[in-house]
Amino acid sequence: MEATYARPVAVNSPIMRFDQFPLALTDRVPINSNVTNQQSIVRVPGDWIYAVFWGADMNPYVAKIKDGDSTWQVFNLGTLPGNPLMAPAPADEHNNLAIMLDGAGYIHISGNHHRVPLNYIRSTVPNEITGWENPGMVGSDETEVTYPRFVQTLDGNLLFFYRAGTSSDGDLMLNRYSTTTKTWTRVGMILKGHDWSGPGTEDMSAYPSRIVYDESTGRVHMWWTWRDTIDLESSHDLCYLYSEDKGVTWLDGTGTAVAVPVTPGNAAVKVLTGGAGIVVTGACVDTAANAYATVRFPAPDGEVRLYKKTGSTFSYTVIGAGLIWHAAVFGTPDGNVYAVYAEADIAYIRQVAPTLEARVQLIPWAMPHWTPSTATMLNGSYAMRLLIAPCRQKAVSNYGGVLTMTVNPGTLAALSSGKLVLPEPTPVA
Repeated sequence: MEATYARPVAVNSPIMRFDQFPLALTDRVPINSNVTNQQSIVRVPGDWIYAVFWGADMNPYVAKIKDGDSTWQVFNLGTLPGNPLMAPAPADEHNNLAIMLDGAGYIHISGNHHRVPLNYIRSTVPNEITGWENPGMVGSDETEVTYPRFVQTLDGNLLFFYRAGTSSDGDLMLNRYSTTTKTWTRVGMILKGHDWSGPGTEDMSAYPSRIVYDESTGRVHMWWTWRDTIDLESSHDLCYLYSEDKGVTWLDGTGTAVAVPVTPGNAAVKVLTGGAGIVVTGACVDTAANAYATVRFPAPDGEVRLYKKTGSTFSYTVIGAGLIWHAAVFGTPDGNVYAVYAEADIAYIRQVAPTLEARVQLIPWAMPHWTPSTATMLNGSYAMRLLIAPCRQKAVSNYGGVLTMTVNPGTLAALSSGKLVLPEPTPVA
């Protein structure tokens, strides 16, 4: 039996710090700041923060810093022999990077995908960013990969989700990594959109939000919509599943087992039927094991809803409308849930559960079309870590870095009053 992966003890003194990367990030496309980014940054035992991003030269970089230090260690992954991440990246916002460390300290990175063969590397020395190998995963269903997502479970092993296929014609696959054998195995196809009803029918593909692992219950939560075509407007049907055995079996909102792969015709998993053009943008759990998802509705409603699953009941609260872009959500140890998002090019943070509180401006400069990418909130921690990166050529400077902030009502009050201010970044040529 594999050992439980010990989590670091949380330090929750008031903090608001910006650790800027020493080099410029690309602002050609929002490749570093996108709703598809499951894990651009991660904090691990020993108080280290790791990040992956695309530089201004469109090469992939990995960086690490000791929490509280001022200097990043940075390595250009585009210089690796054989170019396993296929650098430089195209100007395509799909081609995000994902990073995760396993319980033995080995670093796993995947990215630069839009219907291309799997790109994946693993560090050769635990916790070090300069030595890498390209060991492959399982070798099947890896020729048309998009949207890589790592999830770490409490035993230190990893789950890896990705889409095999294309927009409107793809399947969601799941692999599992063992720290004992240092190998990947196929768990299975979880969501099937390709030829799901047989010949003569229209194919679809699933668009999940952040896939959430709840450390307190061991559950994996997943919210998604189905899409008919490559157009976002063809998305529909908000769906939900969870797993209690790391993705081997799955249950619907009532706790009833669902046969996998799940197809678009399965009504049992639908939280909302219809809803043309809806997009799931974020997900989390709270301390009571309630599952949440943020869902953006298109015009004319133009609202953003926070869906909540309590037991077998689903409900929602409207947390905003109009010009809100993609919202990320996370829970804190006091039972609160917070959302981070951009509205009319301004970045905000607000408490959204159990009560909806006033929004507070988070970043004092404009963030046009910015989408937040947050690190997983560890149990017992109030520290939010947020990747700040340029989104489009409208950006004033192509700086980037990681914002670390203690999140609680007192910190938000200090931020709102101006007593707490995010430090200004240094302009980067």
